[in-house]
Order: sequence, then structure tokens, then C-alpha cells
Amino acid sequence: MNKAVDYLGRYASSQHRLRDVLGRFATRKLDQHDPDDIAAAIDATVTRCQTLGYVNDDAFAQSQARSHRRQGRSQLGIRQRLRQHRLDDDVIDAALEVADEHAANGELLAACRFARRRRIGPFIIGEMMMMTAMPSCNVGNASLVPWRAPDLPWQLAAKFLI
Repeated sequence: MNKAVDYLGRYASSQHRLRDVLGRFATRKLDQHDPDDIAAAIDATVTRCQTLGYVNDDAFAQSQARSHRRQGRSQLGIRQRLRQHRLDDDVIDAALEVADEHAANGELLAACRFARRRRIGPFIIGEMMMMTAMPSCNVGNASLVPWRAPDLPWQLAAKFLI
């Protein structure tokens, strides 16, 4: 139980992930004991942690879905990552609904966030224009004045989406 509580104190986890961590610990440290006893102890520990509220697959799925949406991940990518934790499809669907509850189109918002984070598409123009400098005059001490192109309609739309 101590190993489980220590792990859950550091990381948010699903039941499946906690089972894996405890199983790896058991194979490293408890190799002389009966594997059936170890499996029963791991199941009892995971059940106890779930009863105490330390492990909650629903809350874990929602926090992971929100986090991946903020990073610009697609619904399919989030679904695949949550399936790696052996979560039910119902839990994953509910988590994706919670992640997209404030957005009219969550996929579009995630794509815009991804493009901004990677500085691709419309978000590279603003960066390149800010780095480009045009001389203000060619005579005497020519000072460089930063130049920026006017916002195009699609750039304004992208600003309001994000």
C-alpha cells in the first residue's frame, strides 16, 4: 500500500497504470514470493486505493483529455492515448465531451493551438514579419524600423479562436 500511495502522490494514474507499476515493483523486489499471492495483493491494493478515492479513472481521463486538448491534440489522438491506459470507451467519450464543453468546434480549436505552438500555417507569418526589418531611410544614420504586415481576415479569425 505504501508504494501505491507514494506513486499516486507523485503522479495521476489509472487503475491499469497503477497495476503495472506495482507489478514491476513486485517482480524486482518480491521475486521469492508466490506470484498468485502477489497478484492478489496487487488487486487488493488497487481496490483499496479506488475505495479511498486515490485512483479515479473518470477524473484521470478528464484531466488527460483536457491537457491533450490544450496541447492541440486531435480527438483521435486523445482517444488512442487514453486507450493505452485500458479505459472504457464510455469513460473516454465522457472525458472528450468535458474537454470540449466550452468550444463550439474542439477539433478546430485544437488544430489552431497546435499550429500556433508549432509556428506553422498562418502563425509563421507574424513571426517572420516581426523578425524582418526595413530601413526607415538610406541616408546618414539609417535606423531599422520593425515592419509588420497588416492582419489578414484569416489571421484575425485565428486570434479570436485561441
